[in-house]
Amino acid sequence: MSTNVSSDHTPATPQYEQESQPKKFKWKKIDFSYIFSKEFIIIFLLGQLLALCITSTIMANAELQILFPGFNIPTTETLFLYITLAVIYTPITIFKYGFRGYFKMLKGKWWKYLLLGFVDVEGNYFVNKGFAYTNSFSMTLLDAWATPVVVVLSLIFLKVRFHPSQYIGVIICLAGLGLVAYCDSRDAGSVAAGPNPALGDIFALIGATFYGISNVYEEYCVRKRPLHEVLGQLGFWGMVVSFIQM
Repeated sequence: MSTNVSSDHTPATPQYEQESQPKKFKWKKIDFSYIFSKEFIIIFLLGQLLALCITSTIMANAELQILFPGFNIPTTETLFLYITLAVIYTPITIFKYGFRGYFKMLKGKWWKYLLLGFVDVEGNYFVNKGFAYTNSFSMTLLDAWATPVVVVLSLIFLKVRFHPSQYIGVIICLAGLGLVAYCDSRDAGSVAAGPNPALGDIFALIGATFYGISNVYEEYCVRKRPLHEVLGQLGFWGMVVSFIQM
């Protein structure tokens, strides 16, 4: 007895064969349009301007050490920055809150902003102090230690999640820091390395650690409070701490 099978019947592909077929990656799903947006361009240009300002500060410190050996006023160098922030943003905060609202804010949160000002001042102090003992190249690279500090603190306190490529960047950063420290230890005593490279490297790492703490703490404050309030209080309390430390 024979059975007739319809000719238009196609046997189903086994499930395991379907699962084993490689899936093609569709590049069209990746949206690159953001890098051409106005927001990205503004952020990019502001980042470059910030990098230029930081580089100018580093080169100015290095030049001062060459022209005036022993010249070292780390707190005074950044004092005018805090004065500028306080002068610009404190009136804005008072205008928005009124005097009563401003002093009410100050009464409840002064110690938080004092802590922020202290951490920021000490970061600037130790980084500028390090220029008296090591060269600007080492200071620039060691200052990147702030990046791993920011990553760790952001994971713990801000609950931020980073892309794996960002972790790879942090590892490369740490490897570079270790190489700089090793080279400075070998070049100790040479004129190019500075009078005390090891001490300068320690100051740079301490300052970068304070920078990292300050950045994360400032981001936390900005998430909770208006930007003009945070910057005004950072300038005011940074100015107070700088005057005391001088």
